[in-house]
Amino acid sequence: MVGIVGLRGVEDPFARLAAPLFTGVLVVLGVGLALRRLSLALVERGLLAAAGGYALARLTLGIHGPPAVAAASWELLLALLWLGVLVPLVFLALATRRALVVSLAGYGLVWLVVAAGGWRAAVGQPTPAGALAGHGLELVNLAAVQAVLIALLWVLAAHKERLAATLAALLTEEANTDPLTGTPNRRALEAELRRRLGEARRYTEPVAVLLVDLDWFKSVNDRFGHAVGDQVLCGLVARISAQLRVSDLLGRWGGEEFLIVAPRTGAVAAGELAERCRRAVAAEPFPVAGTVTASFGVAAQRGAGGDPDALLKRADNALYTAKHAGRNRVVVAAAEGGTLAG
Repeated sequence: MVGIVGLRGVEDPFARLAAPLFTGVLVVLGVGLALRRLSLALVERGLLAAAGGYALARLTLGIHGPPAVAAASWELLLALLWLGVLVPLVFLALATRRALVVSLAGYGLVWLVVAAGGWRAAVGQPTPAGALAGHGLELVNLAAVQAVLIALLWVLAAHKERLAATLAALLTEEANTDPLTGTPNRRALEAELRRRLGEARRYTEPVAVLLVDLDWFKSVNDRFGHAVGDQVLCGLVARISAQLRVSDLLGRWGGEEFLIVAPRTGAVAAGELAERCRRAVAAEPFPVAGTVTASFGVAAQRGAGGDPDALLKRADNALYTAKHAGRNRVVVAAAEGGTLAG
């Protein structure tokens, strides 16, 4: 309403028509945003489209329209400058590839309008574009500057996207990795276990989990210090990793406890894998700490069960049994939830 009332008595037919329309678009977008009917991203794109359409219409009618809507040279140059200012905003509002396409399409359309007006004036056709006849050098410079601006913005936006993707990957890796051993942490292990159990339900394949706990690890820290204890944890990871398949996942479950997720592995095969790992841990003394052993609790799940908490609970019960049966041993949980000593 303000735009309409403010234009009472204005003689420019373009302004009398376009300004109320532009104001109406702003009102609709503002109300939609206030009522949460429109997202902020949609409002941004709407504003860009409205501003670009306004400037392009002023330019086109000022060059090719009837004398009643002819524009002075400064108005046309202002419209060209305004269209150039919108280019950075396009790259802020849209994804890089889409922003490049929109910017190039708009650039081509704008300068096609200008070139067509110049051609009409050159062949002697009556056109209001004569106002730009003495600004050839300025127009060439402006076109070049806008082309360079689009290229620079595209390079910067593409570099920013790659940098953001790299940073996101690094943050994701850091959030899912144990900083000491470099293995997946509990969060990553839980996600992998859920994924593997989903595959097991779909393809009716078994999945096994192996809980590993170092025996008497507190005494290692007490006798030799935490630095030696950290070396033992890293050495444990190296020895167990050498026994695993590519598809198996070893990670730190917490403290001196580790978890192995073994897809397509039943209870018998998982027990054999745990025994190989147990022997590898105890085979040679660790530097400074000497011989260190580990206990293993194993549980397997096939088919439609797929409850990670239940599977882990069974493995934890098996590990508890191994600890209280003398340590340095493997215990495999039976399918019903009982345990079988390994």
